[in-house]
Amino acid sequence: MTSDYNERTRLMAFSQFMGQMAWMIVPWFWVMIADPDLFETQAEGQDSWRFMWLAHVLYWVLFPDYFVKVSTAPILKIPLKCHLKI
Repeated sequence: MTSDYNERTRLMAFSQFMGQMAWMIVPWFWVMIADPDLFETQAEGQDSWRFMWLAHVLYWVLFPDYFVKVSTAPILKIPLKCHLKI
């Protein structure tokens, strides 16, 4: 994740938007899968939607990656040995 606050905010806003869109769209998939005019069986409809959904998710997962300006997050310097007294 980038160290730029504004860029992180935009990425998280986009992520939340897409997450909310899923809750509005997915119930309609079940209506279309059960429609005998679109698919012969519900199993065939489910297979077709699964592949279409996979392509859609992969696109939207990889799409924001092109807009991240910083390729790596700053490395946190954490001591290797912890000096704890128990």
